[in-house]
Amino acid sequence: LSEQFTRLAMAARAVSRGKFTARAGLTKNAPAELIKLTTDFNTMTGRLSAFDRELKTSHAAMAHELRAPLTAAMGRLHGVIDGVFPPEKHHLTMIMNQLTHLNRLIDDLHLLSLAQARQLTLDKSPVDVIELLREKEAWLQLRLDVADFSFNISACSPLIVLIDPF
Repeated sequence: LSEQFTRLAMAARAVSRGKFTARAGLTKNAPAELIKLTTDFNTMTGRLSAFDRELKTSHAAMAHELRAPLTAAMGRLHGVIDGVFPPEKHHLTMIMNQLTHLNRLIDDLHLLSLAQARQLTLDKSPVDVIELLREKEAWLQLRLDVADFSFNISACSPLIVLIDPF
């Protein structure tokens, strides 16, 4: 019993220091309950290890997604400041579009964080989904045109549902 508990304690200390790959070895002839505890502990640390890898991958992806529009906006702005591009509405609009995209990503990240922390509160109200789709289509129209993409919204009557429209 002592040997098996020692193995579990050593693995638990390693996990508490952030080494989620730590596993507790099994001692020969350990009682079934202790074998089950050790197996469950190793399963738990395996899941912690997988979660840790996913979190690191997710952070790298987020950093890339946030960096791309920021780099584009900064590059264009430097070009305007250095006189490479004239300070015309076209160039300023391009910068604003990148900053708007960055802001949207940050809002999405905040929303995701609230949802994962179970702190997301929805402000539900009756909304006509057809009207909401038409509004979103209008906001996306420029991008739709550039991508040569279109869609049609056809409805005979409003479709009212209780949702958070944002």
